Amino acid sequence: MAGGIGRTDKILLFAFVLIAFLGIVFIYSATWSGGTGSGHPDAIVIKQCIWVAAGLIILFRSEERRVG
Repeated sequence: MAGGIGRTDKILLFAFVLIAFLGIVFIYSATWSGGTGSGHPDAIVIKQCIWVAAGLIILFRSEERRVG
């Protein structure tokens, strides 16, 4: 990663992280059953975390291509 975080637009990065964090919190609160439901709601939260990580990778890769 040649550009690193120094070349990334800080406002865009902050907005992405904030929206992603809120999305994860909302998904967790919507799927949490307090132990009374069936299934494992953490699987959905983990899947969302994977998508957030993929989005961050794509964000930094596209920034690297644009700058480099």
